[in-house]
Amino acid sequence: MVFQEFDQLFPWRTVLGNVAYPLRVTGADRDTARRRAAEYLELMGLQGALDSYPHQLSGGMKQRVAIARALAIDPLMLLMDEPFGALDAQTRGRLQRELADIAARTKVTLLFVTHSIDEAILLGDRVVVLAGRPSHVERIVDVGGLDRPDAPASPTPGAPCARCSPRRERTSTVPSSTDTPDAPDAPDAPDASDVPDVPDTPEASTGAPAAAPAGERAADTGRGGTPWSRLPTWARRTVVFAVLIAIWQAYASLSGVSRFVFVGPADVAEAFARGWANGDIAVATATTMRLLLTGMGIGIALTVVLTVAATTTKIGDDVLTLLTSMINPLPSVAVLPLAILWFGLTDSALVFVTANAVLWPMTVNVSMGFRTVPATITMVGRNLGLRGWRLTRDVLMPAALPHAIAGLKTGWAFGWRTIIAAELVFGVAGAHGGLGFFINNSRYFARIPDVFAGLVTIAVIGIAFDLVFGWVERRTVGRWGMKEGAAI
Repeated sequence: MVFQEFDQLFPWRTVLGNVAYPLRVTGADRDTARRRAAEYLELMGLQGALDSYPHQLSGGMKQRVAIARALAIDPLMLLMDEPFGALDAQTRGRLQRELADIAARTKVTLLFVTHSIDEAILLGDRVVVLAGRPSHVERIVDVGGLDRPDAPASPTPGAPCARCSPRRERTSTVPSSTDTPDAPDAPDAPDASDVPDVPDTPEASTGAPAAAPAGERAADTGRGGTPWSRLPTWARRTVVFAVLIAIWQAYASLSGVSRFVFVGPADVAEAFARGWANGDIAVATATTMRLLLTGMGIGIALTVVLTVAATTTKIGDDVLTLLTSMINPLPSVAVLPLAILWFGLTDSALVFVTANAVLWPMTVNVSMGFRTVPATITMVGRNLGLRGWRLTRDVLMPAALPHAIAGLKTGWAFGWRTIIAAELVFGVAGAHGGLGFFINNSRYFARIPDVFAGLVTIAVIGIAFDLVFGWVERRTVGRWGMKEGAAI
C-alpha cells in the first residue's frame, strides 16, 4: 500500500534500505534484496539517490520511493491512497505520467483512490464513484475506451527491468467523495503532456530548499548575527570556561576567604594532578563508574522489558502506568535505607538505588516515544506483515530513538547524582570507596583542595558523557533528520 503522507518512509533507513527492507522481511537475502531494490529505484528514476535519507528528498521523490518499495515485493494488487494529493501540480502531473507508464509495464493491478475526476479518467480503466456517509458505490463507469494520450516513456528509457511485462490494463481508480452527483459522461481527459517537465529536485517539487543535514543547519545559524555567534562552538565555550576560572581565582585571591573553606583553581589543579598520579582519585572514579554502569545496565534492560510489554499488551501498559505514577516522583536516595536492610552494606545496595534512579525517567521517555510514533509508520510496518516483537524491534524502537536518547541522558544524570549522594551517605562497602566517599573523607580530614578535585572529576566525567551522547545523536537521529522530534 502507498499512503498519501510523506512520512511513510522509515527515516532511519536510506532510500535503498527502505525499498530493500520489505524484501528482507519476505525472506530474501541481503544481496538479492539490495539488487532488486536498486532495480525498482532505477525504474522510478531514483538511481542517483540510493544512499540519501528521506529527510533529504522532496515530496515527489519520497512518493517515488514509496511506490518502488510497494512494487518491489510483487504484490497482486497495490492500493494507492491519494499518493499525489499533497504534491504541487507540476510534480503531480509528472508522477501521473510515470505511474501510467509503470502500470502498463508491470503485472500489478492498481487500486487508486483520488478526489480528482481528471486524474481518475487519466489513469483508470474503470472509475468507481463513491458517495454518501458511510460511502457506498454510486456508479461504475468504464473509461478504458476513451481516446487518451499514450503514457510517455519511463523515466529511464531502455532501463532493464526483470519484473516488467507487456501492457495489461490501466489502473483501476476510485474517486472518493462525501457528496458526489451522478457521474457525468466521461469528459475529454486532460493531456498529461500539458504539464511541463521540471527537474525532480527537492526545490522543484516542494517550492523550498531541501532540509540540510542537522550539522549544516546548526552551522548555518551562526552566519550573520553577532561576532560572538559567528565563532566556532569550541571557541565560545573555551572563552566562557576561561572567564569562569578567572572569576573563581579572583574570588579566592581577593576575598580573604579562609583556605579551610574555599580554595582557588591553582590549588585544585595541584590536588587534582596529585590525586590522579597517586591513584586515589582514579581508584575512586573506577569504583563509582563500575557501580553506575552496572545500575544503568540493569535499568536499561528493565526499561526495554517494561516498555515492550506496555506497547504490546494492555496489562503491561496498566502496570507501567501505575508503577511510574507511584515510584517516579520518589527520590531515589529515599530507598537507600531499605536497600541497606535488604542487601546489607554491600555494592548491591548502591547498584539497586542507581538502577531505580535510572529506570523510571528512561521508561517514561521511551514509552512516550512509542506512543508518539507516527501512525503512518506503524501502519506501514503492519502492512508489511510485522507484528509483536518484530514490529517493536524494527519499527517502533528506531522511530522512538530520539526519545530513547533523551531518556538515556536523563537517566544518566539521575543515576550519576544518585550514586554520588548514596556514596556520601553509605561510605565504603568494599575494599575501596567511590567518588562520594572520597569527597566526604577529604572533608572529614580538612583536605579542601581534594574535595574540590573530586567535584572537578565529577564535572569532567559529566562533560565527557555529554560529548558521547552528542556524538551518538549526530550519528543517528541528527543524520536521519529526526532530531527535531526528540524529547526535551
